[in-house]
Amino acid sequence: MIALLTDSPIRAIRTNEKAGTTAAPAYLAASKVFYDRHPLRTKPLSADVENMFTNIGTQVYSTLNGPAEFTVVD
Repeated sequence: MIALLTDSPIRAIRTNEKAGTTAAPAYLAASKVFYDRHPLRTKPLSADVENMFTNIGTQVYSTLNGPAEFTVVD
């Protein structure tokens, strides 16, 4: 699904994942483009979804899943 994005977000995702800089603003912006295009297309987001993003345990999520939906760790 990343391949369906424009070049800039693809580059930001790949470059920052390779460098281990997934907290970089460019990576986070590219992740938002991905989420908006694929899993979160309904606008406005429901209160439950907004709450999930506000209260997600990022350390636990990253340990179990990786930095984003498209980079699942083993």
